[in-house]
Amino acid sequence: MQSQMVFNDHEHEKAWLTVTTRNYCKDILKNWWRIRRVALDTLPEVPSWNGHESSGKVLARLLSLPEKYKTVLYLYYFEEYSVKEISEMIGHKESTIQTQLSRGRKLLKIDLGGNYLE
Repeated sequence: MQSQMVFNDHEHEKAWLTVTTRNYCKDILKNWWRIRRVALDTLPEVPSWNGHESSGKVLARLLSLPEKYKTVLYLYYFEEYSVKEISEMIGHKESTIQTQLSRGRKLLKIDLGGNYLE
């Protein structure tokens, strides 16, 4: 939009804008960040992870994890902060936060018996 492109006529300008907009939207849709994220609303609520365990027990097990995993999991699932917000609070890169979330989920899944988080 900011280029000094000269258009032949109004139709040429319209076609250029359409193609540019379409390509930009495709770039956003294929972005790695969008592909790797899981929407919070697709995850089960904490009390429904297991009918036999209360959310307090799940939280207690989460709090028994190593500090770096415990903090990001708590902020992400219980306080509902985004990965970007957590990275700004903690001062780590977003990719580091994503890795800590993934590893923390695996540890918590093992600790809870394997049927809670994917």
